[in-house]
Amino acid sequence: MTFFAACVACISFVAEPVVKQAEPPVNACDSALITQTRDGLAMLLHANTAGGAGGTIACEQFKAVYKGKVSVEAHLQEPGQVREEAAELELWGELATRSLRVVEREPETKQWEVALVKAGRAALQAGEGKPYEEKTGESAKETIAYGERWTPWMAMDAARAAASTCRAGAPVKYKDATLKPLSYVDASGQACTLLFDDSGRLARIESLAADARLGDVCEWTEFGGYEPHSSIMTPAMITRFMRSGNTTVRYELKLVSFEAELPWGSFLLPKDHGGDIASWTDEKGPLDGFEFADLVPGLTVVEIAKSNSRVLVIERPEDLILIGAPDGDDLCSALIAALSTRFAGKRVAAVSFSHYHPSYTGGLRALSASGAAIVTQAQLQPFVRGVLERPTTLGSPATAPSRTAEITLFDKEAAIKADANTVRLIDIGEKSHHTKNYIVYYFPEHGILFQDDLVYQPAEGAIRVTPRLLGLVEAMKELNITPKRLVCGWPLKNSAREIAWDDVIAAVGKQGVK
Repeated sequence: MTFFAACVACISFVAEPVVKQAEPPVNACDSALITQTRDGLAMLLHANTAGGAGGTIACEQFKAVYKGKVSVEAHLQEPGQVREEAAELELWGELATRSLRVVEREPETKQWEVALVKAGRAALQAGEGKPYEEKTGESAKETIAYGERWTPWMAMDAARAAASTCRAGAPVKYKDATLKPLSYVDASGQACTLLFDDSGRLARIESLAADARLGDVCEWTEFGGYEPHSSIMTPAMITRFMRSGNTTVRYELKLVSFEAELPWGSFLLPKDHGGDIASWTDEKGPLDGFEFADLVPGLTVVEIAKSNSRVLVIERPEDLILIGAPDGDDLCSALIAALSTRFAGKRVAAVSFSHYHPSYTGGLRALSASGAAIVTQAQLQPFVRGVLERPTTLGSPATAPSRTAEITLFDKEAAIKADANTVRLIDIGEKSHHTKNYIVYYFPEHGILFQDDLVYQPAEGAIRVTPRLLGLVEAMKELNITPKRLVCGWPLKNSAREIAWDDVIAAVGKQGVK
């Protein structure tokens, strides 16, 4: 958080800004280009599903071996001469994890290179038996982009991952064919164009550059002679032209074998090189970034560093109830995975949130898509439907909405049954001095009151007595509720998770408020 943002966060406890409602409402995607992008993404989907090159659906894993020749230009006796060598190429890929292994060999010259990509990291082995060295910065990005252009599946997956940069262009004539172009920005930050043939298959990849020696340069890869292998349409031939240092290189390769299932560990370092790169095998588990603390049996606080907030989880015999949908879909998708791990595969059956602000509702779409019903105050139904109906053409980190989203509405109060952890959902409204609708959560059996951002006690210092806190105390008095424990959702950093209600009342009393 920047210093400015931190100051704003602190000031918000002291005074509420006066905000004029925007007329008309803000359009989050008032774009002249979105149609081009959606057309391009539709081309990728067609290539996956309509007899094209395969993709994330048809080719989740692959190992393809090609053999042929490589021609290298420059450093020979006469201009225009090339050196030809036999070449072997192994391409291993897994789209779900975006992992890649590219093994290049020239048997006659004994040249050998392995490029390895896993979880956004890239390593290179520049010779048989030599240690793997991790690439960093621009070098790592270039290694990833280089590997992705060897196969139609990885290239199309790279375009999907960069969906916001995709632009479909008008058909172009190339040799005797008409090709449909789709351009995107690749991992190295370079513009790259995929060119699809009439059948929807990826025929060619191009990128343009200005070279200090050669001037205008087009580096390209062509895929030809698609044929079925393991029920996947696979290019029988790959031709690739590229720069390599101050030379140019052209590969001409034919498919010799194809596998659609890979053994575990295909993208790890070989056993005899396991120590070459520290932590290469380290992978984040679903629980990383989430800390769990039980308030009482079956009622758990989850502390989330990324959102600087806490959510509550009610564990029932068959499922979970979640209070809070922290910003945004990517975070809540990770939270769903963490909860499934922590609570033995139980699903989130329902989610509720205190108020409409983004920090507490930004992940509603992901939760709804997972099958969770959304429990909210009736006046917020249009807001919730607006969140769920937002277009998500561009994909990650947004989650596509559920077509059968379930929304449960209540007026002033509702209850979610959970035996001893049954909770009352109470809309204290404008008494929150924060939003027109504001839900707090009271667990009568334990005297626990959960609220998100009405009460703040620094880790060191006194409770801050603000209009929000006074409004919460007033609301509890009117409802004849006297909590024992107050649990705070925000902020997580440098603040108390829990405050005794007696301490809240004492702090209010010191201000002369009865």
